[in-house]
Amino acid sequence: MADDPREGEDRGRRGALRRPARHSLPAYSPELNPDELANADLKRSLPLHSRARGQAQFAAETRRFFHRRQRQPHIVGGYFGGPHVRYVLE
Repeated sequence: MADDPREGEDRGRRGALRRPARHSLPAYSPELNPDELANADLKRSLPLHSRARGQAQFAAETRRFFHRRQRQPHIVGGYFGGPHVRYVLE
């Protein structure tokens, strides 16, 4: 069956349908994420002011916290200044 013209087509099709190579991704690393540093800052500061009683009050406290942080760029810049998160600025 070496003379079968479909055999060459089949072989060509198999070559074109190769599976992509697999690459393993790193595990989740919250210390490498500046968002997680902001969340940790929020969690550290909220209990000092008041305990929210209900979802609406918690949302209001969270918005208040981030509005304050908008006026404190030196603190926000600190989220990106650590040795583990400097890759974000590069």
